[in-house]
Amino acid sequence: YKAFGTKAAIVAEMLDELEGSPARLAILDQLIAETDPHAQLRLFVSMHRTMFEAGIDILRAALDARSEPGVIELAERGNAARRAGTTQLTEAWAAKGALREGLDEATAGETLWLLSTAEQFVAAIDGLGWEPDHYEAWLGDLLADALLGSA
Repeated sequence: YKAFGTKAAIVAEMLDELEGSPARLAILDQLIAETDPHAQLRLFVSMHRTMFEAGIDILRAALDARSEPGVIELAERGNAARRAGTTQLTEAWAAKGALREGLDEATAGETLWLLSTAEQFVAAIDGLGWEPDHYEAWLGDLLADALLGSA
């Protein structure tokens, strides 16, 4: 606590390290370079799984502290940033005509945002006993079916 001052500051620093990890950034670079929406979706899921798996202890601590005011603000900022990213991705898919028939880009962005949370990952690993590979395959298949047209 002496170096950071608050639990929220400690959690923020640890989460920043996760988001800046070389493994996550390498996948993000691949996602940005990729043009196929189905491949982009799989990379998006892989990026989140990689980050969540590497930082599961940090995520557990953050979830345990989520009622503290500083952690609430941190979560709100993180959710807003993730929402902007998922919206940008689904807007690009909509522009390419890649969304599932009848699905509008706003709903696609909301769905991608809602299902790609750290809470979902921790619940799958801790609550269901899933392995990270199983989580990644499940989420990738679920999102592909929900969001994208045929491959």
